[in-house]
Amino acid sequence: VQNIVTAGNGQLVTGVSLIELKGKVNRKVFQVTVPTGRLVPPGIGLQIDGGKAQKLDYVICFPDRCVAEVPLTDQLVASFKKGQAISLTSINFQNQPNPIKIALTGFSGAYDGPPLQQSDIEDRQKKLQDFVAKNNQDFAKKLKDEQEKAKTAN
Repeated sequence: VQNIVTAGNGQLVTGVSLIELKGKVNRKVFQVTVPTGRLVPPGIGLQIDGGKAQKLDYVICFPDRCVAEVPLTDQLVASFKKGQAISLTSINFQNQPNPIKIALTGFSGAYDGPPLQQSDIEDRQKKLQDFVAKNNQDFAKKLKDEQEKAKTAN
C-alpha cells in the first residue's frame, strides 16, 4: 500500500508506504517519507483519529528526502482499518510542525487486496517524475517570457 502527497509543483510533501520485506529476514514496516530540512531528534509523529501520538524515528536521509519507519504490527494495521484519518507531523528546520492529514478511506480494501508490483511502483514514480519535469519546463518558460517582457518594457 502506498500513498504519496505532492505539492502543486509535484514536490514531495509526504509519502506513506506499507512494505513487506521477504528474504533472509522477513519483516513488515510502516514507512513515512518527507522532504529534507526536518529536525531529526523529534522524528515524525503519527496520530490516528487524534489519539496519542506515536514517534517514528528517522532511519535514513537522502539529499531530497528523509525516511522514518516503525514495525507494521497487526495492532497498527487494525487501527488503520478502524480509523478515519492519520496525521503525520514532522518538524521543519524553523522548529515549526508540519502536520499532514491522510484519510484512511479505502485502506482495508487496499491492504487486503493484491500487493503493488515493482513495475506498478516504478510506473507511478515515472509518471510523477514526468509531471515534475514538465512543471519545471513550464515554469522556466514562463520565467523566461516574463524576463523578456520586462526587457522590452524598459
